[in-house]
Parts: sequence; C-alpha cells; structure tokens
Amino acid sequence: GLEASAGLRRFLEGIDRQYDAVPRTLGTQVGLPDSKAAAGEQSGQPVLRGAQRVLRVGLGRLRAQLHVGAGPTGTGCRRRQIGGLRGGLGGSGALVGAAERANGLASEFERRLATIAASHTGKQRPRVYFEEWDDPIISGIGWVAELIEIAGGEDALPDLRYRKAAKDRIVTADAVRIAAPDVILASWCGKKVVPEKIRQRPGWNEIPAIRHNRIVEIKSPLILQPGPAALTDGLDAIVAALWPEA
Repeated sequence: GLEASAGLRRFLEGIDRQYDAVPRTLGTQVGLPDSKAAAGEQSGQPVLRGAQRVLRVGLGRLRAQLHVGAGPTGTGCRRRQIGGLRGGLGGSGALVGAAERANGLASEFERRLATIAASHTGKQRPRVYFEEWDDPIISGIGWVAELIEIAGGEDALPDLRYRKAAKDRIVTADAVRIAAPDVILASWCGKKVVPEKIRQRPGWNEIPAIRHNRIVEIKSPLILQPGPAALTDGLDAIVAALWPEA
C-alpha cells in the first residue's frame, strides 16, 4: 500500500545516511598501507568515494524497482551473507594493493567467529528477533541472522533471512508476537530506536522479550553495513545483548 511504500522510502533514505557515514579510517581496517592511509585524499579517499558511488547505484536501482513495483535484483550489494562479507575483504585489499594483508585479516575473522560460536555450544539458545525498520516493520537481513546464530541465538523468523529485498522482509506485528522472541534487537537504519514504541504494539506485552525487558538497540553503523564492523563490534554487541551475565 501507499503507507508501506512511504515507509520503505524512509528506510532507503536511512541507508543513504549510513553509507554517507563510512569512516575515513576504513582503509586501515582492510590493510591499506600506512603511507597510503596518511595520504588520505590522494589515495584512500578516492577508493572510498568509488565504493560509495557503487552503493548509490545499487540504491538507485532499488528505488526505481520499488517505484514500479518490481522486485529488487540485489545487483547493488551481493554481500548479504557472512561468507560474502569475508570474501569481500580480499577484493577490498586488492583495490588498494594490500591483498595479502586483507586475506590475513579475513583469516583472523574466520578464527574469531569460530571461537565465539564454540563458546556458546551446549547453552540454551534464546530466540531472537532483529528489527531493521519500524514502519513498516522489517526484519533483519541474512548476515544479521547468521551473526545472531554465531553469537549463540536462534533466529525467531528464519524463513525471512533468505529474502534479499527489504520489501520482502516486511512482517506483521502479529507474526512477531507468534514467534515469541526472548530478545528483541533493533537497529532502525540510523534512526534512534524507541523501546516504548515497540512495547506498545498491540499484543506484544505477551512476548517474552517485552515481559523481561530485553529490547536492545544496536547502532546501525555496527551491524547494517556489510563489512568489518559487522564481524567485530556488531557481533560483540549481539553477544552482549544475548548473554548480559557473561
């Protein structure tokens, strides 16, 4: 409907703001040599600007397809799963002449993810619902569901993780109520999460996460941008939310 379309457009505008905020230190995260990182505008910045332009092309296609009612093809961003995020590091490193260092970083991520996943073996997994947008309600994208599982949780809406387009991950409030998550993680794409708004949704007072006050905001730059932040600070934030006593 018109209301849902307007909500999706606001969602996409939030994505725009997130990609505008790509940190200037990203070059060092993927192994950009110090001399190039120091050169800033002469080396690293054109790479970052180029990456932002690619992302904006993808967002433009998303908007066009949304406008005519077609389903997004995912051309703008293919790294929707953890394997894609790790693999993307090698390509990023190659762009700046640091493929070996980038591949080494990817291996470190592999080991880190395996260690975190193993640390929760045998525990009772909490059911987790991740909310990427509030109006319309949009559940989390694929890599977020994978991070939840690595952190020791269980995706409360597992079937939606394979739907690449945001419009295909729109859920009803009743669907979340029936899923009965133990934890609600929210990251409204750059907009401040309002826990009270979540609590006041009809019927949600019976959801375990609401009853036990387990609504946790995760900052959008940590989790909604595919890259190193999601595998480090983003994952750490999920672990802290799921296992606050640890």
